[in-house]
Amino acid sequence: MAINATTFNPNSKGASVTLSGGNLVATVSSGTGSVAGTNRISGPTYFECAIGATLTGSARVGLSNPIFTMTGLLGVDNNGIGYDSGGTVKINNATVATIATYTTSSNIGI
Repeated sequence: MAINATTFNPNSKGASVTLSGGNLVATVSSGTGSVAGTNRISGPTYFECAIGATLTGSARVGLSNPIFTMTGLLGVDNNGIGYDSGGTVKINNATVATIATYTTSSNIGI
């Protein structure tokens, strides 16, 4: 199994997202913000998202296709699947599962 180093892509992020730490840390200043990774995936893949020390409101992590716009939340349309901090998994704005919640300092394996 090949391991590919992935960072956040500074050319594929919402306006409210600031990257730091060598593009390993994404901070949303206000409202909604999305950011893509630098690698596309295919086949069985595993990655982790670490939620930082501050989480206000709801966070959502997941996967999207290249059509997803960086202005919305993952899972609000059929261009991505999003897992929010309340434990809801959404596709096309429909809840497809409810699993464990997460909060600050959580590591989420996908």
